[in-house]
Amino acid sequence: MDKNKELAELLGLCWHEAVELCKLGHIRPSCTCGYSCKTWAGIDTHIKANRPDFTTDAGKVQLLRLMMDNQKWIEQFELLPNCWLLISYITDTTGKLRDVCLDWMRKEGRG
Repeated sequence: MDKNKELAELLGLCWHEAVELCKLGHIRPSCTCGYSCKTWAGIDTHIKANRPDFTTDAGKVQLLRLMMDNQKWIEQFELLPNCWLLISYITDTTGKLRDVCLDWMRKEGRG
């Protein structure tokens, strides 16, 4: 399974995927979030704009904000002797922050 998808689902976020929605006998391109559009290109644009990618700068900030809502996650970092490890997660571009959050969420079972 895609790590971003798994983490989004563990966090309770919608993982945007294209689906066919049948309304009044007509098939319309739609998204799992309920958004529908006249074209598949429109759905692709919607998915790219809304599907979380926790390896990008914006995705890392989004992920940190979501994880800060979990007190157990905060307590884990309060035990660290310094904050350099957290800074290395934030500045990493390979998905290190996503992977450590995903491992933690898997162990905690959604906190």
